[in-house]
Amino acid sequence: MGYKVSRRGERESRVVHQLGGAPASHDERRPPVSQRLDHVERLAERARELRGGARKQSGDRQGLGGAPDNIPHRQPRDPAGMAAIRRSREELMAVKFTTINSSQKVWMARVAYKGLRRAKVCKTKQEARDVEAELLRALKAEALQTQQATAAPATIKHLCELYVLDLEARGRAADSIGRAVTTAKAIEAVSPALLALPISRVTARDVYDFRQGRLRAGSKPSTVNRDLRTIRAMLKQARPDFKFPGAAFLPEDETRVRWLRPEEEILVLEPMPSPFREIAKLAALTLMRQGEILTLRREHVHLDQGVVMLPRAKAGARPVILSAEAQKLLRDRLEATTGCEWVFPSPQGRPYDRSYIGRVFRKAARAAGLKDFRFHDLRHHGATMALNRGFTAPIVMALGGWKTERMMRRYAAVTDQTLRAAAEAVSGAEVLGPRLATDRASALGHESATMTPR
Repeated sequence: MGYKVSRRGERESRVVHQLGGAPASHDERRPPVSQRLDHVERLAERARELRGGARKQSGDRQGLGGAPDNIPHRQPRDPAGMAAIRRSREELMAVKFTTINSSQKVWMARVAYKGLRRAKVCKTKQEARDVEAELLRALKAEALQTQQATAAPATIKHLCELYVLDLEARGRAADSIGRAVTTAKAIEAVSPALLALPISRVTARDVYDFRQGRLRAGSKPSTVNRDLRTIRAMLKQARPDFKFPGAAFLPEDETRVRWLRPEEEILVLEPMPSPFREIAKLAALTLMRQGEILTLRREHVHLDQGVVMLPRAKAGARPVILSAEAQKLLRDRLEATTGCEWVFPSPQGRPYDRSYIGRVFRKAARAAGLKDFRFHDLRHHGATMALNRGFTAPIVMALGGWKTERMMRRYAAVTDQTLRAAAEAVSGAEVLGPRLATDRASALGHESATMTPR
């Protein structure tokens, strides 16, 4: 087997053969190893000389206040400067003069810290500057709390605190936030060991122990179920794989009357002192929740349109349609509280406490002979009155801000008067409620109408 020889090698062999010599091998044509090493050392020495000259030239230029041209060099890092750059990237603050609501000119303070952002509208530039520092301190405290919560094993106590912060960040209603705080206090009262328990170790047995502790403390089944629903919502966020025991919920007394007859409404509401009387009446007229009424601001009331805009209701922002009586009540309150941002301020200029309003209302209800009628039952009362006057379920749902008909049915009940009217209609009697009669007469163009049995 022969070797393939290049044409260059053939030419060199012919030339050497013609001159009378033997062709040189490839190794004989390469320079010796010692020469190659010397060449490499000379190149390295030349490179060191060039680098030394560049450093000297750079030093001379910097001494004269100039900068070297096209000569790369690295300045020593300043630790303090690098830390300041990192802080500037974590903390961003700005004050801007901007326009909101299409026409209102305001100063806005905006702060960002480690991914968290806050902004506040101010009247003056100096006020916005002052607010910047407050917003930054609040964001740092929130970031530190989150960092501490994630560094240590998460417990039920941490979960309760973070759940409240999450509700506030999502703009949930004050009732929802207050219920979460109340549940955390209940856990601390009846089962303090549960607060220190890591979330990953929570079992169904812990849920049942909490329920039994609440019952021993004298809580009603509806109150216990409300706490259990809050715990279920918290665990659903932290442990989606946890199967909450549905059997832990207690059967509630659905037979309790949660609506007032006309004479009872007068006995309960009229003797109450102002502004508690107006607060209770507004709850019955509009189906608004207690927290929504107590935190109602002047800018939320639009009497010219006959509506209240709730930006942070339980089920999200929603409008509340005002009847003529509700409009008159709110107009009187706005005139009586001129200069205050709240519609129902306390003597201290802040919203009333929920528990204080509850005590005042229970006292008035018991004085009228009602032993188990609470402020929240006024929402049941309003829904029941609307349903029994002929309004359909979707209308009542929109009136009270319920998402599902099932939830609305928990509030609205059928009164005895409606049932008796239905029974008479089934028996063949000509019975028609006043609301339905009015609608039928309007539709037929007559002043009155009667129901003809089929």
